[in-house]
Formats: sequence, structure tokens, C-alpha cells
Amino acid sequence: MKRWAVFLRSNGSPKWNLSLSGSNFSFKEENRDFRLERDADSNGTTIHTERWADKQKFRMQSPFLSLSGDYVPSAGNFFTFNTSYVYSPSSSTMPYNGFVSVDNLKLYDFEAMNDSESKFSRYKANAYYQHDFSPNRSLSIEADYGSVRSNSSSLYREASQSGGPVYENILTGDDRNSSLDAQANYRHKLDKLQWEGGYRIYRQQSDIRSLINGRPGAMKYVEWRNNLYLNLLGQWSEKWAYQAGLGLDLVSTDVNREHRNRFNELTPNAMLRYSFNSNHNISLDFLRTRQSLDYSMLNPIPTFMDTTRIVTGNPMLTPYYLNRLRLSYEWMHNKFYIWLSVQYRVTNGYVNQLSAIDDKGVLHVTFANVARNSGVRFMLNPTLRLLPGWGVQINASMEYRMFEDPQQKQFNRNYWEPNIFLFSWYNYKRWSVSLNGIPVKIRLPNMTGYTTYINDSQLEVSYRINDSWSLSGGARYLAVAMENLGSTRTDGYSEFYRDTKTDRHWRVLLGVNYRFQKGKQKGYKQKSSKSYEDEVSRSKEVY
Repeated sequence: MKRWAVFLRSNGSPKWNLSLSGSNFSFKEENRDFRLERDADSNGTTIHTERWADKQKFRMQSPFLSLSGDYVPSAGNFFTFNTSYVYSPSSSTMPYNGFVSVDNLKLYDFEAMNDSESKFSRYKANAYYQHDFSPNRSLSIEADYGSVRSNSSSLYREASQSGGPVYENILTGDDRNSSLDAQANYRHKLDKLQWEGGYRIYRQQSDIRSLINGRPGAMKYVEWRNNLYLNLLGQWSEKWAYQAGLGLDLVSTDVNREHRNRFNELTPNAMLRYSFNSNHNISLDFLRTRQSLDYSMLNPIPTFMDTTRIVTGNPMLTPYYLNRLRLSYEWMHNKFYIWLSVQYRVTNGYVNQLSAIDDKGVLHVTFANVARNSGVRFMLNPTLRLLPGWGVQINASMEYRMFEDPQQKQFNRNYWEPNIFLFSWYNYKRWSVSLNGIPVKIRLPNMTGYTTYINDSQLEVSYRINDSWSLSGGARYLAVAMENLGSTRTDGYSEFYRDTKTDRHWRVLLGVNYRFQKGKQKGYKQKSSKSYEDEVSRSKEVY
């Protein structure tokens, strides 16, 4: 792994502030163990498949460039902009062996190869303007534009060592995505009461084209959103504060001009907080927010993972709204900070992965809306300053998830889901040390089984020679990366699936940094743009 970074900042005048930064991340790996075991029962016949590999080659580059600046023409006006571009090509090669048996009788051994390449590029631009009519009245206007393009190709080839038929799957893809997000917000403060109002428009378009063994496939997704909101914030006294708001979400989605949906939803939110003192408070809040869908969940073009697994999106999916009620407690001190919360959330139409096996023993994975999903989550986030310069932060949670669906048996399951992450740092004079990772094995259940993993741990050390030069170094250790266990049962058929990836090695990080800008940097003025509390950015499912 190699990294480099350069930063250039210039204060050309009291009104202007410009910043140019660039970095590069390169990665090369040639050591990963892989093992898969699968038992599929078809009409009383058990088909057993095993695959394994002891080496995988993976390479990636990721150069990044960003230009940002702000302009303050007067005390009541502020303008800022930011543009960034990243280009990330990658490639991987995995050769492995395996065998297939039926009812404990081996049929044949095989060799397989999985090669893939991808080129990813992303451009983002943001512009923000704020005008303060007075200390109590302000108007802000903000616009974001993003463009993403991804070209990919993959080849999966499987051949029997006894000279049987050769299975080959060739996939090429060209994905293009663009988005425009613009909003205007007005704030007005009256004594102990403040109200906010605004309008937002959002447009998303995705064009996905692929070629699977010579057969073309395409999907076009278009989403329009209009949002109006009004919020009231105030205080009854020095100890009691409140907030209440209401939004109107107008949404239309279109998949291939065949599957169109329209939503007109109210999105209320409210908060009540009691402060024991300036560092000690308790609050109760309610929120209703919308969750957008990832395009891979909608894409009807099938993806053949190998000879036994096919993943296909569902264009009939509909977005869903989440309702959350949370009670939280916060206590700040000069040596520690602690945040505790318990929350209950309920969602109708939650999207989850749906698996089924056909009469040939092939597993088909798709996505569907769950009738009802609810959960109770406990969160603990303490930050401890044990000694001068030394701090430790822990993020831990435990959630009890409940799924109910009268139509799909697979969508009826309850389970606990844990999570934990540790971050520690130490600063002494010119030295800075940080350590982060997950110290224990984490088992995350899902609808058909569970996933067990240990996240990588990383240690970084930096030394500041002077105001311009600094040195950095560190080490990163990867342990057992992931283990998946799944069981799928349908009428007459079942599958037991175990997927284990092992990756144990060290990576060394080395870097030299130089700051071009001299003296103190000019501080960016704080933006007062409205947070709409939704998930426009989409998180992909792992399968």
C-alpha cells in the first residue's frame, strides 16, 4: 500500500480563501484464502459443492483532486464552493479448485478462474450562498451536482478436469449516474422562538447497461423529489427546550418507463430536551424519514455469481419510510463524554434479501418489501481521556430486530444484532499516535443465517518536524475477514451454504507531508443549511 498527499492553501485577500489538495492511494494484495461449501437438497438428492483458493491478486489505484474556496464580500454575505474528482481503476484474479458430489459420491473435480476489472470515476461540485439580513434572519441557497461512471468486466470460467463441459460467464457493464440537489432555506428568530422553512428539489438518473454472454440488458432509473418543510424551535426556560416540524415529501420514481410509483407523504419530527446544566441533558425525539433504494436492488438484469448462484434485482420494489422514537442521555466532562440512548423504530415495506432454490439446485437471490420491520436498539458511545493527550472512544450498540410478513415465510424472524468499534489516540508534543479497529469477533445474523468477521486493526504514527514538514508511518493487520453461513428452504428444496474468507497479513504505511501554506489558516464560516434527515446516499446490500 502506498499513499501520498499534497495540500496547498492561499489567502489571496481578506475576502478570498482558496485550497487545493491531492492524494493517491495504491493497493496491491496477493494473499487471500477462500473456501466455499454448499449442500443443496433437490427432491431428496443432496448435491455437495466445494471450492477453495489460496491466493487472490487484487490491485487498485485511487488518485484524488479537490479545489475549494470561499468568498466573503461583506459581513452579511458568504459564498463557498467545492469541486472534487476521483478516478479508481482496480483488477482482481482468483484461481481456485473444487469438486462436486451427489449423495456422498464424487462426480468430478474442476478448476475455475474469476477475473474482473473496473474503472470508477466520480465528479462532485457544491455551491453555497448565505445572506444574513440581520442577526436573527438569514437566507441560504445550496446546490450539489454529482456524476459517477463505472465500467466493469468479469470472466468466470469453470472446467471439469475429466474433460466435461466448460461453463463460462462473461459480463461487461457501463453504469452512469447523475444527481442534482438544490435547496433554499429561510431562518427567523423571535426572542425565545425560532422558525425555519424551506424547499428542496432533487433529481437522480441512472443508466445501467450490460452484456451477459452476448445478451444485452439495460435499466434506466429516474427519481424526482420535492420537499417542503417548516420547523419551530424554542425554549420554555433555561432548562426546557423543544422542536417541532412537519415536511411534505412528493416523490416519483420510474424504472424503464414500465414501473412508476408516486408518493405523497408527511414527515413530522419533534424533540423535547431537559438540561440539568450546560454539560448534562436528557432528550426525547421522534422522526419519520424516507429510505431510498440502491439501484442493484431494482436492476432486473441477472448477475451470475457462479454456476450455483444468480442475483436479480426487483423493479417492483417501493421506497419505504422509517418511524423512530428515541430517548437519549448526554453527559460531558473535561475527562470523559458519554452518550446513552434507547430507540424504537418501525417500518412498513422494509426492503430485504429474498432467497429461493430451484429444481436444478440453483440459488436465486432477489429483493422484496417486508410487510413490517421493527426493532429496539441500545447504544453506548463513551469517550474517555485517561491521561493528558490520551483518549479512547468506543461505539457500541445492540439491536433486537423483528420481521413480520404473512406472505413470505422467510420474512418472519427475530434476532439480536451487535456492533462495536474502538478508536484510541495519543498526542505528545510533535508526536501523534492512533489505533482503531474491532477487538472481538462480531456475528451479524440475517434472514437466512449469519456473518462473522473481525475488522482490520490499524496503527498510525506521525511526527511533525516543523510547521511545513511531517513524517507518517504505521502498520495494518488483517485477520479473519468474513464467514457467511446461510440456510434456505423452500417447498421440496433446501440449501446449506458456508463461505469463508481468510486474510492474514501486515501492511506497512509510509508517508511524507509538506504544507505549502504558511501561518494560520483562515477558518471557514459555519454553514446553516438545513438537514433533511433522509438517506439520499444509498448503501448496497452484501450478498
